[in-house]
Amino acid sequence: MLLRKSQWSISTSNGNQWWVNAARWGLWRNLPLNVPGKLYSHVRDAEAGGDRFTLVEEGRAIAVAFVHPFAADADGVVGAVAVSPQNRNRGVATYFAGTILRDAASRGFKSLHHSLRYGETAPPAASKFLTSMNFVHQTTSDELTLYLDADPALDSSSSNGVQIVTWRGHCPENIVANYARLAAGKFAAGKLPLPTLAEMYRSSEARMRRAGLDALVSVASTEGRLVGHSRVILRSGSHVAEQAYTFVDPSFRKKGVAYRLKSENVRWIRRFAPEISQIRSVNQQGNAAIGLVNRRLDFRRLAVIEEYRLDLATPLAGA
Repeated sequence: MLLRKSQWSISTSNGNQWWVNAARWGLWRNLPLNVPGKLYSHVRDAEAGGDRFTLVEEGRAIAVAFVHPFAADADGVVGAVAVSPQNRNRGVATYFAGTILRDAASRGFKSLHHSLRYGETAPPAASKFLTSMNFVHQTTSDELTLYLDADPALDSSSSNGVQIVTWRGHCPENIVANYARLAAGKFAAGKLPLPTLAEMYRSSEARMRRAGLDALVSVASTEGRLVGHSRVILRSGSHVAEQAYTFVDPSFRKKGVAYRLKSENVRWIRRFAPEISQIRSVNQQGNAAIGLVNRRLDFRRLAVIEEYRLDLATPLAGA
């Protein structure tokens, strides 16, 4: 039976039943239910929020969806739809998604991003649906985990004159400005003064604390210059830490610096945060250098993640 549009309505209730349905119908994987602020297992925005929707037919929920701001795209949002199994192949997803996409476009958003997560083979129905809605494939990444119950020996790589400093939470005052510049990357190159960058970084630390998050950071330095860093996010009450980004200055690559940075974070967690049993990481498949580092550390693949983007100015095919 096709969806009879006159019999549906959209609810924006944020009650617990939305989380129950989202988990039951596969909106994400490997997440506890009550984690407001983290809707998707591989969308890692400390302040993720936004709108949650339920499609109702004759008093029953038949689909759920969410849309929230995307940290990496000021004019974009992240979104996904899940339909209850007994209501699939009725046109529900196409109609529900089209309604939500038009709403996002009407509010001035320029694009919508979606992540497709799977084991070894992409689900044909999901891939077909994204193509039918004019989504364009962007990247393919591996979702990895490092199990910390094992205790493999970590190599003591040659220092090459590079020192590693590690902290959790509050960045040491003597390096906060330089670290803020390193963390900001190209965004800060010659554009903002160091005191401004330091203030912005302190503000980001405060936002993370309010969200129940801490950053574990290792930085590489030589002759007073910061040449690399690796961040791991620790979430209050969670046994899973999340590898954020790792960066090494191009002139110091292929010297074991990235391995030393990530291995220092592993050592710190084993020693000072024994409640953490896993470190999760997402890395693009084409990044051979960080892939080699992850294999040396014994990260293992859990899933594949394909990132898609829809230009909201594009007419919605089939919606």
